[in-house]
Amino acid sequence: MAHRGKKGRKYTKSKQKEEERARKRKVLTAVFIVIALVFASFLASLYFTQPTSDGDITPPKFEILFPRDEGQHNDSYEFWKVDFLLQNQGGDRFAINVDYVIYETGEQKRFASLTDEGNISGKEFYAAEHDGTLRIGFQKLNLTFESDFETDNWNGDYSSGFDYTYEGRVEKGGDEVYYLNVQMTSEKDPVLLGENGTIQLKNESKTYGTIRGYMITRLSVTGTLTFSGQTYTVSGYAWIQHEWGGWTLFNVEEYRLHLSTASELFLLRFFDPGSGGIIEELAFYSKPNGQIIELEPADFTIENLRYWINPQPFTERCLPSQWDFQSIQSTGVETDISFSTSTPNQFDGFHWEGSVNITGMIDGIIGSGRGFVILNHPYLSTPAIESFYRVDSKPLRPVLYANITNQIPMDNATLHYQIDSSPWNSVFMSLLGGDSWKASIDLSIGESVKAYIEAYDLAGNRVATDPHMEWTV
Repeated sequence: MAHRGKKGRKYTKSKQKEEERARKRKVLTAVFIVIALVFASFLASLYFTQPTSDGDITPPKFEILFPRDEGQHNDSYEFWKVDFLLQNQGGDRFAINVDYVIYETGEQKRFASLTDEGNISGKEFYAAEHDGTLRIGFQKLNLTFESDFETDNWNGDYSSGFDYTYEGRVEKGGDEVYYLNVQMTSEKDPVLLGENGTIQLKNESKTYGTIRGYMITRLSVTGTLTFSGQTYTVSGYAWIQHEWGGWTLFNVEEYRLHLSTASELFLLRFFDPGSGGIIEELAFYSKPNGQIIELEPADFTIENLRYWINPQPFTERCLPSQWDFQSIQSTGVETDISFSTSTPNQFDGFHWEGSVNITGMIDGIIGSGRGFVILNHPYLSTPAIESFYRVDSKPLRPVLYANITNQIPMDNATLHYQIDSSPWNSVFMSLLGGDSWKASIDLSIGESVKAYIEAYDLAGNRVATDPHMEWTV
């Protein structure tokens, strides 16, 4: 019995120790599970969308990391874009834009254009669109595009910053348009789009999607450009932009402007294609030292000064071609600039993407610049004279009024009139405000008068009254 008891006591103590160890293992396991759940919840908050109290889906919290996010993502849409603003040793200027795009369907394309601003080739604008195979690294920018005729290579070097080599050849109709071989060296750090690199596009009634991305606004460029049978040593600046995400159809106006003060201005407007209303506006100003000043819509004004009608069949669209930008001085950005297209015929497919030239006051001094714009938000150029009437409170000096409607502003209105059988005379009408115009003429008793109005909008479209107004004083 003692033996069994002794053995039993040993067994009991051993059992107690084993149970104690088991309890400790359970506690440690529970602690580990709690930690794992907390960590998983944290990761979910970073990478997954969550419904808000009003039923909307908030954009995923996402941290853009470099060079990882210069590579490819598994999103519906993704594109890499680079603008080159170049000049050869003779002072001839070239603007080159290249877009590499992956669509939701998996289709891969390259869009490329060259604007010969000096017109040394006898043709100002060249554009080409090619299907091909796009290969891109997942941890850095290591881009290769291959089509039936060309191979482009765009590679990142991060040993001393954000530097790149770019080699691209564009052909059209079997003929070489250009061959570009350059080195790009970043002068500023990347700028993230929106809030921490994410833009959620939505209004009160609709969610359009989420866009992520960044841009490098100033890179110095050196290398060679072969164009129109000549190879030139070129230098200048580049702007890189990379965006990805999932979104529905919308229209945009985007302005990427390089200023002579080593500053850059970025403006981006999203429009609903149905109503034409603005969904979102983004703007920032990058100072020479790289400081970013974000601009709210109340901090600046941008006005369309001129418009252009695209002459391409089936795509006649009225788009802006000249602008005025003014910032509010309290923002610390003292800028009042005008910019216009270097040549309006820079048309590529359904949208307009081309170069602009800039003049005006930049950071308080007179300056200049160059840039690129993307436009696919159309305006209606359908001027109409809704009413044309005369007020004879002073019969010898009647006042003629007109109400001229249009979506884009009218440029001018002219009153043409004939007294008896004398030659026709003209007088410019004054804009009273809104759509109302007026002009007055001097007459004598007994004269017979004919009059009509002719008006042009900022796109150059004409409208006139017919038949003429006729009366006798």
